[in-house]
Amino acid sequence: MGLTGCAQERLTSAEIAREGAAVAGSALLLSDSSLGVSAANAATGTGATAATASTPTSAPISHLGLLRQLGGAALVAYALYDPLAPNWTITVQPESEAVVRLVLTMRSLTTGGNGESWRIFQRAAQKVTEQRDAKSYQLLSYEEGVESTRPFAQRYAVGTLRLVY
Repeated sequence: MGLTGCAQERLTSAEIAREGAAVAGSALLLSDSSLGVSAANAATGTGATAATASTPTSAPISHLGLLRQLGGAALVAYALYDPLAPNWTITVQPESEAVVRLVLTMRSLTTGGNGESWRIFQRAAQKVTEQRDAKSYQLLSYEEGVESTRPFAQRYAVGTLRLVY
């Protein structure tokens, strides 16, 4: 009974088997309050099932339900963050036959990558130069900053190139 972490006094072997690995895995995540143990019960040494008229106790939480909620929250966080998505999106805007404008925008939710815009811009400029069969490029302008949009700020970098043929 101690390993299952349940707030019930006695469990049958079928109940223990039904909870299974979910109970053992979630035992580390649970606190006394989630098991229905109040401060009054902890002080007197009684469990969550011993309810007195003066101290109400909370209902025990199903460990399987708790794991489902945590899994759902993790799935929502993964969908919002998406760690496999690239940090920067690059847009190539031709202004004339020899002049190209590169616009880099960083995704809103990211961990790190704040100082890499110049290196990514250089790689993108080199790639555009190779794709258009130019010998090299000449940097006409470059600007980077942070656009304060709501709910999240977004880094950007903008540069203009003249392709040398």
